[in-house]
Amino acid sequence: MKKTLIHSTLLSLIMMQAYADVTPTPTQATSPTPTSTTPAPTTPTPTPTTPTPTTPTPTTPTPTTPTPTTPTPTTPTDPTPTPSPVPVNATAATQTSNTVIGCAYHIAPNAAVDEATLKAWTKNAVEQSFNFDHQTLASQLGMLKSCYTMQGWQSFNEALQKSGNIEAIKKQQLATHSQVKGEPIITKTKEQEWKAQTVLEVMYQNNHDKLTQLLTVDLVIGRKASGDLGIMQIIASPKTP
Repeated sequence: MKKTLIHSTLLSLIMMQAYADVTPTPTQATSPTPTSTTPAPTTPTPTPTTPTPTTPTPTTPTPTTPTPTTPTPTTPTDPTPTPSPVPVNATAATQTSNTVIGCAYHIAPNAAVDEATLKAWTKNAVEQSFNFDHQTLASQLGMLKSCYTMQGWQSFNEALQKSGNIEAIKKQQLATHSQVKGEPIITKTKEQEWKAQTVLEVMYQNNHDKLTQLLTVDLVIGRKASGDLGIMQIIASPKTP
């Protein structure tokens, strides 16, 4: 019975339509050999005198130890690297890649919208449109409003209410989580308006049951008065093999 409830809720959800970062060695002195000089005797014979030899006192030179000098190491100064100039286009691409392009992503009214931005925005908007939790439903709906144009949101919200999806999510304590598979296909239909199609995997779950299904989501995207993107129309249906 519980599986029947979640399946019936699923059918209701998927059929809904709406418009809608270094010591010298010491030298020893040699003592000289003393010599005695005996003078020849003369008449009268004098008393010979023997001179007392003088032994010089050897002088030992005091060795000097030179004080070694330790050179002071010098630390080479690393040259300050000069940053390479960054091309303007590369900087813009880096900034874009680091920015999350969600539903609140602002685009100036006179700025063109490239395909990469459109694809990133579409993936986020579609996933957010199918992510619900019975505990945080009110805040999720409040944030989801920025994904749509004024008329698109009015139609989408009315479809949610009339289909009974809001009541079913609360009553069955459902949580839905979605993920886009692959890249959206974008086709420009007119100035500031595009059609997009993508495959979405949605998981419906509560405390008793879990179901996963693939959907094909077709939507029309336009520009708001502020310049931002918004869903004008969204239609989801089971993906055919």
